[in-house]
Amino acid sequence: MGDPIDRGAKIITIDVRRTEAAAQSDEVMLIRPGSDAALALAMMHVIIREELFDADFVAAHTVGFEQLSEHVRPLDPQWAAAETGIAADTITTLAREYANIKPAMIVLGGSSIHKGRNGWQAARAVSCLPALIGGYGIAGGGLGPRHGSQAHGGALSRTSVLVPRLPGNYVPNQMTEITAALTDGRIRALLMFGSNILSSFPDADSIAAALSITN
Repeated sequence: MGDPIDRGAKIITIDVRRTEAAAQSDEVMLIRPGSDAALALAMMHVIIREELFDADFVAAHTVGFEQLSEHVRPLDPQWAAAETGIAADTITTLAREYANIKPAMIVLGGSSIHKGRNGWQAARAVSCLPALIGGYGIAGGGLGPRHGSQAHGGALSRTSVLVPRLPGNYVPNQMTEITAALTDGRIRALLMFGSNILSSFPDADSIAAALSITN
């Protein structure tokens, strides 16, 4: 299919520093660490205020739109500029482009956003953006994976009903399951490649205790 840039995609990188990805981007926005939620909330403020949201999709597939609208009413780009270090005009332009360019995809960069305080709230706010513009369920939209493989979260990667797995002793593939298996002795050896589960898993105390049990 070729490189997305070669096919006309515009790449905007939002990060706390300039990285290899930034060098390949059309635009780079350097954000103050920990302020991702503020950026997402201000973008929603613009999208709702200027009625750039997909009203049909919102009505059919979301809940809480009125409460969200009220919540982001005071959280305008000027407020977010002070929180994020990104200019208010830049935030407004980003929100308009995101709402008007179809399809538009947000790549959260794996688990990195969840490693700081209130990271889950930031991911929650960012995840509302595709719902507002009707980006979920379309090719090239929604929240994209950070690599070429299919997302495999804890039974959340598909909306269709899967055939129930038969009872059995399966190798766990989710961090909470791996921690439990280490703790109760089902896993006696763990070989890791290119990963540090103590820094990647939010509940570091539990995984450290589980690893200690196996020694």
